[in-house]
Amino acid sequence: MSLRALLLLIIGAAIVAFIGVNWTAMTMPTDLNLIFTEIRAPLGLVLLGLMALLSVVFVGLIAYTQGTVLMETRRHA
Repeated sequence: MSLRALLLLIIGAAIVAFIGVNWTAMTMPTDLNLIFTEIRAPLGLVLLGLMALLSVVFVGLIAYTQGTVLMETRRHA
């Protein structure tokens, strides 16, 4: 296992531990202003969902870039 992968694994485990320790605060409902309307939802879970969505978009962008580079390398070879 490379050092970079180990570091990412440790950071991921720390985030999961932080969420587990603060689960009651994460699920506490609060009023959220969405500019056009207001909803009552747990702010921690909303932010966690946005972080997961951003991570998926980031991984998709990396996969797209990697695929583009591989196709370009094949074309040049």
